[in-house]
Amino acid sequence: MAKIPTYSSKFTPRATFTKPVPVKGVVENINKIANYANTIADTQTEISAYEKGFKQQQKSKSFVASDDSFSIASQSYRKGAQAAYVGNFKTRAENEINEYANEHQYEPEQYKKKFDVYKTKALSDVPSSLLPDLTNWMNTIGNRVNRTVTSNKLNYDLKQQVADIEQRYDVLLPQLSSSIKNEGYDTNASINFYAEIISTIKGLEEQNVNPSSVLKLKKNLRNEIITSSLINEFNNSDDKQAFILKVKEGKVSDILEDVNDTFKVEGFETGQNLTTTESIKFANQLNTLLRADIATSKVER
Repeated sequence: MAKIPTYSSKFTPRATFTKPVPVKGVVENINKIANYANTIADTQTEISAYEKGFKQQQKSKSFVASDDSFSIASQSYRKGAQAAYVGNFKTRAENEINEYANEHQYEPEQYKKKFDVYKTKALSDVPSSLLPDLTNWMNTIGNRVNRTVTSNKLNYDLKQQVADIEQRYDVLLPQLSSSIKNEGYDTNASINFYAEIISTIKGLEEQNVNPSSVLKLKKNLRNEIITSSLINEFNNSDDKQAFILKVKEGKVSDILEDVNDTFKVEGFETGQNLTTTESIKFANQLNTLLRADIATSKVER
């Protein structure tokens, strides 16, 4: 009987599967993607919670975020509520404080009293977590507005003082003019009126009034003194037409020197000469007086 050959393998069976090991870079990318996804989720949670806290706080008069939880949502909700609360608080406070400032814009004491009362009341309901910052803010804005009101008061007082001084000047100048015309420039009355006028001008300078305004007053004073002095000399002149001619030609230096010596003080003098324009102007004024005298038959031609 034929023997059937058989195949006997010498191979020994063993496990050949090897667990795949990911490449290092692939692992890092997967972690980054996961972290990024988590960050997006956290950010969305923060935004949503912040908006919710902000909106709910705007609808409420009392502070809504009293939860001290440290979760992302709770912290974001609290931040949103705080932002809304602080915003509303500052808006109300600014409106109230500005109203006090307008009502008492020249009365710093009255403004301060109302501000202090409002500050105490407004801060009494502020959450303890916000109290330090809002107290500091209230003090800052209150002091700033108080400085403005105080400045308004000082400016108002200064303007009032200036107005009083200018009013006094307007009263004294005609009196000085009348005294010089009727009695002469070198008299006690004229000098006393002049001294008080100079005092008012000095007062304006001390108050730092616009220099151009002070200069205008000095020019008016000089013009009034010279005009009145020439009129006094004209009235006492025997030949009035000859005197007018002297004035027109500017030949009155002797009179002007005496007037200047009488009224000259630091920062003011009338001068010893007339300009051509001034000579003509004063001569015309005297001519007008002469014609008036002739018309009323007080002076012979």
